[in-house]
Amino acid sequence: QKNADVHPEELLGRLQRLKTVSHLEGLLPILDCGVTSDSNWIWESLALADNLLGEYAADESGYTAVTLRTKVIDQGPLSSKEAVRVSIALCEGLSHLHKIGLVHRDIKPGNIFVVGGAAKLGDYGLIAEIGESCDSRGTEGFQPLEGGADSGIDLYAIGKVIYEIWTGCDRLEFPSLPKRVLESDEWMSSGIALNKTMLKACHRDRRFRFSSAEEFREELLQ
Repeated sequence: QKNADVHPEELLGRLQRLKTVSHLEGLLPILDCGVTSDSNWIWESLALADNLLGEYAADESGYTAVTLRTKVIDQGPLSSKEAVRVSIALCEGLSHLHKIGLVHRDIKPGNIFVVGGAAKLGDYGLIAEIGESCDSRGTEGFQPLEGGADSGIDLYAIGKVIYEIWTGCDRLEFPSLPKRVLESDEWMSSGIALNKTMLKACHRDRRFRFSSAEEFREELLQ
């Protein structure tokens, strides 16, 4: 992988920093990393995600990593309670990431891997120092219009992840809710509260969003 904003050696330094905490909840473990012989590319060895085709299908059918995106495509949207459980784990991961001064910048369902049934934030190719000036941006719709490289863009992205995995809709359809969600048995017990949390995470005005991963996690726990 390559990051247009930084030299490969600088990116490697960030990955090595991240490696020290990547075994913690909500993060995809980095087993090893380095720079190619021509010093142009970074390589990583990462923990293996679950196989969408089944535990014993690798020899016969190949391997397809389970991400939140492939999971929703294969099995349908998550319930509100399952979406909350997954999001709590992701906020844990972001808390560890932000505490070492890094921001992910490209959080989306396709970059969240399932390992042993647990959601892990991966694909670290765009990680940056918090507050760094960056030319490249993550995926459209998962970042606030003001952009930037502060911890707030990751928190905003988690809100959009919740939207996609819970509603089954594209993030560009936010904040509309499908009939399936509004008429579900969970709407009154947990759906309304989850929708309120999601809307706060993705509020147009950053002053009304969550200020930290810990604050986001606490609201999800409630």
